[in-house]
Amino acid sequence: MAEREYRARRLREGTRAPAKDRLLTEPQLAELLVHRVVNEVVIVEVEKEAYRIEILVTFKAKRQILATVRGEVRHYFDLGNAVNALKRAGIGRVNVRLELLN
Repeated sequence: MAEREYRARRLREGTRAPAKDRLLTEPQLAELLVHRVVNEVVIVEVEKEAYRIEILVTFKAKRQILATVRGEVRHYFDLGNAVNALKRAGIGRVNVRLELLN
């Protein structure tokens, strides 16, 4: 567990924070899914075995990034956990794409 906490802290400190208008919490994602305005969900590998979820919404030009309620980018260290988060949000018939590092 300590290794995951260390990796999460390193990811938070090592990357530039995205603009606040690009962040979405899980309840906000669930609301967008209910209103059917989500075009695509992308699970992005940001480093080896570390993923984040980005959402393409119909009325926004840039991808929205799933975040915690504290406004920090939410990282997943297991692909299964990222999928479970999407299921909890109520994902249905939405294209989900996976972008992996080279």
